[in-house]
Amino acid sequence: MLASQEGYREGDWKIKRPFQGFGGSRGMKKVDAHDTLLFNLKTDPGETTNLAKENPEKTAQMMRAMELAVKQLGPMPESKVVRTPQDNSHYRYLEKKRTGEN
Repeated sequence: MLASQEGYREGDWKIKRPFQGFGGSRGMKKVDAHDTLLFNLKTDPGETTNLAKENPEKTAQMMRAMELAVKQLGPMPESKVVRTPQDNSHYRYLEKKRTGEN
């Protein structure tokens, strides 16, 4: 699976592409779907107010800047996933904690 650019920051501004959402899984919390998000990190460091609809010019400019940055970086390398039994040790710990086992 090839990685893609999901967000971009330029100065105080940050933009995120639309996201279809994620239902959650064991060890990963649910993430709601969203449209394009635009934040001014200087005035909203917690990213609580989406400014995309009220700033269409800035949104378009940031999307163009992100696309240009992606082109300049070139293709991202293929992800390498190496798993060992220790990768799931936190699941076993959390399950024991949840069930009261020692």
